[in-house]
Amino acid sequence: MLLFRRVLCFFFILSLGSGWLFSQHVSQGYTIKNWTIEDGLPVKSVNHVIQAENGYLWLSTSGGLVRFDGVTFKVYTSADYPGLRGNRILGLVESGDGSIIVMNQGADIFALKDETFTLLSSSNQGVVGEVRDKKFYYKDEEGRVWFGDDNGMLVYDNGSLKPFASELIQKPVERILKAEQGIVWFTYFQDTFLYRYEDDTVEKILDHNISPTDSRLKGLSLPARNWISLPDNTSNDTQLIVTPIEIYSYQDKKLSLLYQSTGEAFLNVVTTGANTLLLTTVFPSQNFENRSLFEFKNGQLVKKTIQLSN
Repeated sequence: MLLFRRVLCFFFILSLGSGWLFSQHVSQGYTIKNWTIEDGLPVKSVNHVIQAENGYLWLSTSGGLVRFDGVTFKVYTSADYPGLRGNRILGLVESGDGSIIVMNQGADIFALKDETFTLLSSSNQGVVGEVRDKKFYYKDEEGRVWFGDDNGMLVYDNGSLKPFASELIQKPVERILKAEQGIVWFTYFQDTFLYRYEDDTVEKILDHNISPTDSRLKGLSLPARNWISLPDNTSNDTQLIVTPIEIYSYQDKKLSLLYQSTGEAFLNVVTTGANTLLLTTVFPSQNFENRSLFEFKNGQLVKKTIQLSN
């Protein structure tokens, strides 16, 4: 069996429109290889890609789940694997025990282990599945996979799926944003608040509801208006919270507003180091020549305007 380990030194780029997958090293001397339907891909487009610990690549496509060893594509479909419902696969993640956790278009969640699919959560049980997307999970440092369910919160660990804090959390949970060291941040379905669980207590942290008429969000899609992010900590005792128009810090049970937008909306946030946070923004006018970059470092937030050259 040839494992595609050399992918560790490649960047992978998915072309959703052109229908091909290629790899390219940043240095010269490497060739570019394109893989298409003729090579064994079931369809022209790929939704998401991960590399498992054993070296395999796993691809989610509208034609099934795909495993790639660098030479051969193996396609998993519901026709050959009855435990899998439907072939339109959106999100996927590898758990600590080597299971591949996948979500289909119907928002059902499955675990693939030893060539067998096991249903973990079904959207037929309620309404949480209607809002799931490719980031339906949170994977912690121990390899456990967390996600919301119609009855609360679930955690997948070593092949076992168990409810978490079911005596406290009994409403539909839409998303797990972070789960570390016994602290879990999450949102309920059709609830605009961010919640925090610690020591058998659930705390309401922030109402991140933004009016649909807010001019700062003009021209943005619904997902871009409603996202909320908890980036990696800038220090051991501080958690940053980012919404499309605000940045907060949470420390010692206290929420503090660091920045509130006066015209732009945040689109993305990236942690580039232990103490640095970068955020890209766009203005309602969609003037991409006047984007802004925010740098959060050592407790300070600095706005930098980027002028794009011709």
